[in-house]
Amino acid sequence: MAAPRKPVDLTFEEIKTLLTSHMNPKPLKCTERQKFKLRKQNKGESFAEFLAALKEIFINCGYEGEARLNEELRD
Repeated sequence: MAAPRKPVDLTFEEIKTLLTSHMNPKPLKCTERQKFKLRKQNKGESFAEFLAALKEIFINCGYEGEARLNEELRD
């Protein structure tokens, strides 16, 4: 992961950053957008809980702004 540098040449913070990004990668935008579009309200789930779940998925969709969120929710 550190190539072409050797791990021994890296600082602790650089190694920590490399490992963190490797072990906890950012979600793919296209996958998150698909999750957002396919998310259905679960049985027994309140509308507020459903809306909160959609907003949480939206964070990783790569869209920006409240207007875009409202547009996606409407659609």
